[in-house]
Amino acid sequence: MKYGTIAGRRYSDDIEDSFRIASEIGFDGIEFPFLAEDHTTELLWTAEGAAQVRALGEKYGLETPSCVAGRYNKRGFAAEDPAIREEAVEVHADRPAD
Repeated sequence: MKYGTIAGRRYSDDIEDSFRIASEIGFDGIEFPFLAEDHTTELLWTAEGAAQVRALGEKYGLETPSCVAGRYNKRGFAAEDPAIREEAVEVHADRPAD
């Protein structure tokens, strides 16, 4: 069994510090929540950000299985407003390529 952590800004505002600290603690993987309210300014929602996460995962020996849309609680798929649900679909369809 492997153990991971949702780091976000929990360990540090610096993504590399989050990888380093999670690795030192002994986790096998790390996930990052992204700011879905304004995903257009979120580093993790860009191809460059995804590449940075992959490179840091390799450097620190951590798997990065996914990013978490955990901050999408008020603007997500379960919203009562159909326009908000459609926006959630569009935002997620616009994610960077692997």
